[in-house]
Formats: sequence, C-alpha cells, structure tokens
Amino acid sequence: MARYELNIRDYWRIMARRKGIIFLSAFSIIFITVIYTLNQPKVYEASATVKIERTNTAAGLLLESVMQWGPGDILATESQVIESWPVAERAAKTLNLIDPKDAPPQINEIISQIHGSISTRIVSDTNLIEIVVKYSSAKKAADIANAVAQAYLRENELSRSKRSREVREFIEQQLQLAEKKLKATEDSLIQFQQKEKATGIASQLESKLADLQARYAELTNKYTDRHPLVIETKGQIDSIEKQYAFLPAKEIEFARIKRELMTNEKSYETLKEKLEEARIAEAGSVGESTLVNPAVEPLNPIGTGASTNILLGIILGLIVGVMMGFVIEALDTSVGAIEDVEEVIGLPVLAVIPFIRQEEHTGKETWQEKLFKMTPFYKETKEDFVRKRLITHFEPDSIASEAFRTLRTSLKVSPENKVFLFTSTMHEEGKTSVTINTAIALAQSGLNTLLIGCDLRRPTIAKTFGLGKRQGLSEVLSGAVSADDSISNITHLMMGGMGWENVMKTPGLDHLSLIVGGKILSQPSELLGSSKMKDLLDVLKVKYEVIVLDTPPVLPVTDALLLCPYADSVVIVYQAGRIAKSSLIRAKSLLLSSGAKLRGVVLNHVRATTEQIERVYPYYKKYKYSAVEGT
Repeated sequence: MARYELNIRDYWRIMARRKGIIFLSAFSIIFITVIYTLNQPKVYEASATVKIERTNTAAGLLLESVMQWGPGDILATESQVIESWPVAERAAKTLNLIDPKDAPPQINEIISQIHGSISTRIVSDTNLIEIVVKYSSAKKAADIANAVAQAYLRENELSRSKRSREVREFIEQQLQLAEKKLKATEDSLIQFQQKEKATGIASQLESKLADLQARYAELTNKYTDRHPLVIETKGQIDSIEKQYAFLPAKEIEFARIKRELMTNEKSYETLKEKLEEARIAEAGSVGESTLVNPAVEPLNPIGTGASTNILLGIILGLIVGVMMGFVIEALDTSVGAIEDVEEVIGLPVLAVIPFIRQEEHTGKETWQEKLFKMTPFYKETKEDFVRKRLITHFEPDSIASEAFRTLRTSLKVSPENKVFLFTSTMHEEGKTSVTINTAIALAQSGLNTLLIGCDLRRPTIAKTFGLGKRQGLSEVLSGAVSADDSISNITHLMMGGMGWENVMKTPGLDHLSLIVGGKILSQPSELLGSSKMKDLLDVLKVKYEVIVLDTPPVLPVTDALLLCPYADSVVIVYQAGRIAKSSLIRAKSLLLSSGAKLRGVVLNHVRATTEQIERVYPYYKKYKYSAVEGT
C-alpha cells in the first residue's frame, strides 16, 4: 500500500513553494525590528553610590536587642527602600517638580516617572549600592540620581531617629513599672518587719547556705566524698538546713520578701542604665548610609543594542517565516497547480473542470437577479438544476464542456479499459456532476455508453434526467426487476421530465443509456459487494462500449471500495480549495488497498484566481467551438 511520507527533499520543496510567505513573514519581522530599533529614544544613564554601614556601637546593639530586629539581608532591604515610592516622592519634591496646586493625578504621574527610572545595583563583595537612573535627558538623569540619593539618606536618618525615640520611650515605660514594683516591695518588707518583729536570721541562713553549697560543689569536683573537707562542708550544710527547718514561718516569709526586693532593685538599676544609653543613642542618632560618589552628567547615551536587535530580528524572522510556511502548508486545503496535485498524490491530473458560473448556463444575469439569489427566499428552479448538471448537453461550446471532452480523451477508452468508476473523497465535491457530464461527453463521441448510479444512499441521477421514481440498480440487485427493464434510454428521457426539445437540443443522448440508483437503501454495501453486482457488470460489458459508475465518496462509506475490483479504471474527483490534502491522500490509500486501478484525478470547481492555473483558460476563452466534435 502506498504511503505519503515527508523527507528532507519534501521539506525543501515545501519551503520553495511557500517562499513567498516565508520571505514576507521574515521581511515583516526584520522591518518592524529595524524601525523599532531606529525609533528608540536616546537614553542616558547616571548613577550615584551610597555606602550602607551596620551599627556596631553599644547603642546600636541595644536597639537591635530591645526591639528584636533581625539582621536579614541589609543590602537587599536597603535597595528596596531606595526604589520605594516615598523616596521617589521626596526626590520629586527636592527637584521642585511637584506643585502643591497640582491635582493628585498629575502629582502621581510625575512621581511615577521618577519611580520608573530608578533601579539599584549591589556592588559585589562590598556594602555599596549604586543608584542607577535612566532618563531621556543627561542632565535630568544626573539630577534625579543625586536627588534620590539625598532623599534616601534623609529617609534613613529619619528612620534611625524614629527607632531611637521608640526605644527610649519603651525603656521609660518599663522603668516606671519597675520603680512602682520596687517601692511596693520595700513597703511590704517594712510593714512585715514592724508587725512580726522578724530578726532576719532566715536571710542570713539562706545566704550562708548558698555559700556552703557553692563550696561543696567546687570540692566534689576535685575530691571524693570521703575527703575531710568534703565531709566537713557537707556537715555544715546539714546543720544549717536543720536550723532553717526549725525557724518560725515569719522568718521564712521575711526572707522571701527580702529576696524579691533584691531582684526588683537589680531590674530597676539595669533599666536605668539602659535608659541612659538610649538617650545617648537618640541624641547622637545619624543615618547608617553615606553618599560615596555623587552622580555626574553622562556625556553619551547608553547603547540601544541596535546590532543585537537586528540580528535577533533576522533570526526570529527566518524562524517565524519558515514556521508560517509550514503552517500555511498544513492548513492549506486547496491544491493550487496541477503539479501540486500530481506531486502530493502521485497520480496524473486527467482534467481541470472550471467553476461553473450561473450566467454560463442561464444567460447573463441582472444585478437584481444576483441580489435576489443571495437571499434565503431564492430556491433553485428545476430547469436551473438540470442545466447546471447537464452543461455538456445544454452548453456544448462552454469552457466546462471542453474540459469534459479533455477528460474523455484522458480516459483512453479501449476494449480492455471500458468500466470507469468515479468517486470522491467527501460529499459535495461535484462528483456526480462530473460523472454525468463525462458520460454525456463519451456518448457525444459516438460510444455506446451506460451510466450506472451506484450511489444507493443519495441517488440524484434520476432527478437530473427527469426520470422520477424509476426503478434502478437497487431493484436489480435485490431481484425485483431485470437489468433490461431497469435501463433507460433516449425514449425514456423524451417521455420524462427533460422533454423532447431539451433531449434533441444537442446530439449524443441517443448513445447514452442509464441505470439510476432506484430505491434508497440504508445498508447498500451488501448488495454492491455481492456476486450479483459482478455478474451484472459482466453482462453489461458485452452490450456497451463504455460503462461509467457513479459511486459514493470513499471516506464516509465503503461502497466505492467494494466496487473497485470490478472497474478497469478508477477516477478521483477532487474539489480544489475545499477538501484537505490529507483526506485526498487517505482516499488514495484506501482505494489502492481495495485493489483499485487508479487512472488519475479530476480537479473540479477550479477558480483561476485561487488555484493559480490561469494558463489553462486563455485558449478556451479565445477559441469557441461551433459544434460538438468527437475524439
């Protein structure tokens, strides 16, 4: 089974075929890139450098310990502060760019411009931060950079002063609470001593016991439990503990209050020291940052990257161009030139059937008639339908009729090549019209021709020739009528809907016989694929010089595939500009797998402006046939 696969040569061929869209896409992107690059405004860059210092003084450490500030990434934090809105606002005020009389939207726009021009760079392995400003004016770039640096330093100084004040106020609050607590403890101790007449011996014993316990711990680290000094100290501890156990409760309570008093006194003294340090820190509070290098006015604008942009534009343009070429190729459902069809499907194009315009078979239309036919009220008349389907009979001098005569010649009828099967990829490709007109063209050449309607699902041959509900192929295969009784000839046409005058309009129908589809069947595949169909064709081949089979499309149903083995030649009708090439390739594969002898492809409904085959038509337009001629 033949398969259509793309190789490297095919890719190059597609690129060559789509070179127009590739060039246009690439040129468009390159052109846009160049225009964009050249029209970029000049940008000047100025930078000021500030130094960030960590506070290592006692006051600074106090701030961090009391307020529980985490170290974090100081440089990253300060960079965000520099790029903040408040710093930009302060810089704008420094440069006198803000008028208090301006409306808030105008003020915000000015601040936003400055804010958008600021960026920062941390100098590697240092505690320096570069404040970078990009602006369309060299002087303004330097002025803004210096204003931002000064605004940041002032913001930092205010922030440090604020934190020192908060620390001092916090310590003052804690000191007041400690003082009240200390005074309350002192009063409690005095009142207890006056009331209970405590001597304070418990406090003395506790102090002495604490000293002995400390000495005992020190001795046990050096000596064993049997050492004389350890034994002596242990005995003294036991003695004091026995004395303490027999003390009155008032002595023990007195000792507890005294311990609490000592603790409160210690806390109070510590807070007083911290308060003094905080006052010193607040009085000498300065910012942690200093200006190292002020910004100077740049002499030249920064590079716009024109070369890089253009190079990237060329690369991107080529990539997008090639992609667009393949996308258009993949989405292109039409096959333009004849060479394209033959290249894609690997079969010759037997004929090109042009798009049949309305005026070609009904005469020149007025604009009112054209407008009316575009409305939903218009319905095609029976005469228009018949004339369009039988253009070879009614308009033998037309371009379309000559195209069918070309197809007749391409079929190369012979005793060994007399059964022709016409099919298509999908519905509504004009396959039946091509089949009927080809049969008429064969009959006009004097060949005894039989047209069989094998499309038992949507039969239209009877309607086209005005034969009504005449019995046809479905009744023959089911055994309801004989083959001879189902055949229609010129007599039936004259007596049918066409009428005597229309039948005799052009010679040729006397050599044409018909077997219409007959009754519509829901599952005709069983009859078409049966031995009765083969036997019927064997009988008819003896009686007729040419047999033309009109079959359903290949992809929706299998009817045509079942009939392929009985045909000497199979012709695919393809409507250019409507059906995808992949469907055409798939139809060819199915036909070959069923044993079809593919003769070629007929391009139907071809528009010269769309299909790029204008060269096919000039000859026909200049030369008119005065009579129907044979081949």
